[in-house]
Amino acid sequence: MIDNMIKNNKDTIIKTADITKVYRLGNIKVNALRGVNLEIRRGEFVAVMGPSGSGKSTLMNIIGCLDVPTSGQYYLNNIDISKLNDNQLAAIRNKEVGFVFQTFNLLSRSNVYGNVELPMIYSTERIKNKKKKILDAIESVGLTGWIKHRSSELSGGEKQRVAIARALVNQPSIILADEPTGNLDSVTGEGIIAIFQKLKQMPKLEDKLTAN
Repeated sequence: MIDNMIKNNKDTIIKTADITKVYRLGNIKVNALRGVNLEIRRGEFVAVMGPSGSGKSTLMNIIGCLDVPTSGQYYLNNIDISKLNDNQLAAIRNKEVGFVFQTFNLLSRSNVYGNVELPMIYSTERIKNKKKKILDAIESVGLTGWIKHRSSELSGGEKQRVAIARALVNQPSIILADEPTGNLDSVTGEGIIAIFQKLKQMPKLEDKLTAN
């Protein structure tokens, strides 16, 4: 059981305290992050910006529980992530974090429903409840009429909508979007940002958006 709980501002969803990340390349020590202090409140839409090599991906990996800091502390929804083992990190990722990738990462032979269902494959929820969550997530991105379409039949913008629905389906505490418009033209990209903005206003999703 995860019991590393702290008392924190109830409106704070992400907090880092002097976190560092050091990688070793042979005898060379690379400081990817140095003393990062960050606090993000529920409902905020945050962009992490910087030049290549500035540590954006490293920070996102730590926030997304794909990695842990070398030192310092990271709290996600009042849980001290810095002290968790691999199994605990996997459980937190599945429950608390939704990912949206630049390259979509969809299964080309699966339809929209099947792709959105992926994070729930090992869920112990009743089938009826799972189905409702999947359909609600698909509806929230405007793809109800595309449920039976394979991802290989979709446009880039539609694929990214599927990816957003997949990130939403487990009702996570945060969504991490890694350059979600990077592979889209400017008009389609604006549409994707508009979807994020719309979802941010929905009562069930208002505290679930953090974007890179």
